[in-house]
This record gives sequence, C-alpha cells and structure tokens, in this order.
Amino acid sequence: MSVVGASAGSPLLAVRNLTKLFGTFAACNGIDLEIRSGEIHALLGENGAGKSTLVKMLFGVLAPTDGQIFWKGQAVSIQSPSAARKLGIGMVFQHFSLFEALTVAENIALSLPPDISLARVAEEAARLSQAYGLPLDPKAHVADLSVGERQRIEIVRALLQNPDLIILDEPTSVLTPQEADRLFETLAKLKAEGRSVLYISHRLEEVQRICDRATVLRHGKVTGACDPRKETPASLARMMVGNDVAAVTPQGTNTKGDVLLEARNLSVPARTPFAVSLKSVSLKVHGGEVLAIAGVAGNGQGELFDALSGEFPVGDADAVRIRQRPVGKLGITARRLLGGRLCPRGASWPCGRHRPVAFRKSRARPQPVRSGRVPRRRNAGHHQVCRGATGVAAHFRGDGRAQERRRSAGRVAVGR
Repeated sequence: MSVVGASAGSPLLAVRNLTKLFGTFAACNGIDLEIRSGEIHALLGENGAGKSTLVKMLFGVLAPTDGQIFWKGQAVSIQSPSAARKLGIGMVFQHFSLFEALTVAENIALSLPPDISLARVAEEAARLSQAYGLPLDPKAHVADLSVGERQRIEIVRALLQNPDLIILDEPTSVLTPQEADRLFETLAKLKAEGRSVLYISHRLEEVQRICDRATVLRHGKVTGACDPRKETPASLARMMVGNDVAAVTPQGTNTKGDVLLEARNLSVPARTPFAVSLKSVSLKVHGGEVLAIAGVAGNGQGELFDALSGEFPVGDADAVRIRQRPVGKLGITARRLLGGRLCPRGASWPCGRHRPVAFRKSRARPQPVRSGRVPRRRNAGHHQVCRGATGVAAHFRGDGRAQERRRSAGRVAVGR
C-alpha cells in the first residue's frame, strides 16, 4: 500500500476552534489539534473530557457546531464515516460493530463497495492480517472469536481502506498484555510506512511507550500538549485531572474465607471447530480473594467461563462446585440462586439489573427470574437480528447455503 502524506511543512490533520454543543453543554470547546504524518499521537483525558466526541467529529459521526477541520492543508467538511474513509481516515471504535452470525470476510465486506467479491475480500483480509501480524481466518464466524480477535477484524477492515490516519479508541481495554504487545508491533509498522495514528487510552504507561506526542483534554478543552516520553505517569495524570492524584495503598489484612467456587479436574470437549477443549482444570476461589485467569486470548478462557457459569453444563456434576455443592449439571439460573454473579466478555458493568458480584459471601436470595429462558419478546428480537445478519450473508454468497444458515440462526436464537 502506498501512502500519500501531507504537503511539506503542513500537518496531516489539523483542527481549529472545533466545538460541539449539545444544547448549552459544550462537549468540545474550541479545540486546536495537529497530527503529523508518521506519528502516533495520544489523546488523553478523563471520562467525559470530550475525547470520543472529538474523534466522532473527525470521523463524520457527529457534525461540529463550530470550527474547521483541515486535511492535508485543505479545509474539509466530513459529513459521514464514508466521507472520512474516502479522505483516508479510518477508525476502530471501542465497542465493535460486528455481526456474530457472519464470517470475518462477510463483516469486512459490509464496509467495502458492493462490486468487490467476497472471495477477493477474504484474500485481501488474509494477506493484510499476515502482513501486519494480525492473524485471522476469513472463514471463521465472529461468534466463535475472542474479543482480541474481533478487534483484529476492525483493524484489518480499516486497513483495507488504505488510510493515512487511523483513530484507535481505547484499543487495549479488552486485550491481554500479549495481545497489546502484538498491537504495538502493528502500530510500529504503520508508523514506519508513514501512516499516522490517533491513540486514545487511559493507560499512561502505554502512551509513554508508543506515542510521539500527546494532547490532553479536560472538560472539553485542550489543557496541554507534551512529549509523553519526557513525562511520568504522575505528571500526565496531573495534566488530565488538574491536580495531584493520590496514591492508592492497600489497608488491613487479606484474610481468606471459605471456598466459594471450585473446579475439580474439569474437562470439556471443544464444541465447535474453532473452540478449545478444557483438560483437567482445577482451581479454588475463596471468599475475600480475587483469582485471575491469565493467558493469550483463544486458549480456553471463554470455554472455562461457559463451564463455570452454567452456560454449557458439563457431564460431571462434581467438576464444578459452588459453596461445596456440586453444580456441574446445573444451568445459569440454578447457579445464580446459589449466589453466583456472572458478567460475560463484552458486557459493561453493571450487567443490567443483575450486578456481577462474582460468587458473593451473602446467602441472601438473589432477585428471582421468571425462567431460565429469555422472554419471548426478546427471543423474537434476537431472531430478527439473526435473520437480518444472515440475509446480508446471502447477498455475498448468492447460493442456497444462506437459506439453511438463516433457518439455523433462527433455531439457535429461539433455543436460547
């Protein structure tokens, strides 16, 4: 891919006095920002500082109330994400926009012109994913992929547009340390090609490690700019919040309680060709303790969660125990009634009205649910989403398999 940079002496992207009002509230207030070609530029600020609003204006999701955006020295009006992509701006949002019922290639094809064949999309996606160290199987279904693998789809989808600037909104918030390191290697390759990255993150050590410059927002205004490599996490945090951030130190003793959750030689065969089997997994979680499950994404973390939560009961009742009671064959509702609180990947906390409290000490009865099934109306909505997504797949496939997949998606939705 070739990259056409800005003219000599001018930034790739610049904003002047950019403002966004929601009623009388100024989410962004007179922001000035410059991004140079071939740099990784950090955008820092607390939650609510205006970072997401700013990048949505740069990507055409929101229209500015006032101010100007300059692209390669020319004033532009970015009316939509498609207009941003045509200019050479790509974006990976913090919350992914993917259809789980579709394959990797089908999801990528949704953002491309309709005259590009699905076979070509799959070929280009595979080539780019290998070139940038983001391995993906174009034929894999999104529902079977980890959060880290789903993020790779979004990045590859953006790279297929051949962007000069890529905006990444909290890209490592869902990644393991190993996945984050792989992402940083990809960003280094993009920088070496002369591309620019606008990087939003709260992880200040990452910003110091990979970013060339940083702009700090507070209450919708730019409060400073710096070279993060010459700062400390404490000084960067001070710029973000306006005062010193007190250190957090543990107090008291950490006394372990009874075993609340236990897995005993838990073994589960892989349910799909893309899943991972569990082999003789044993662990104990005591009251008053936090137990971490570490590992590169796609090595059984999701399968372990499904087995512990009851999403997929296991054959051996004694393989999973809650409060010393065998629950391996019980479903989610029964485990909830024993005090389990479970928050799956991709869900925000609190999870609806059922707050995730892990396996809590209290024996108080949780709020009752009507049944282990999703209410009929929600099932119907899920069914319609699946039908709509597989209908998109039919457009690309053009063969009879789409009808069978549509029927299968409907059965899965209603069965759940």
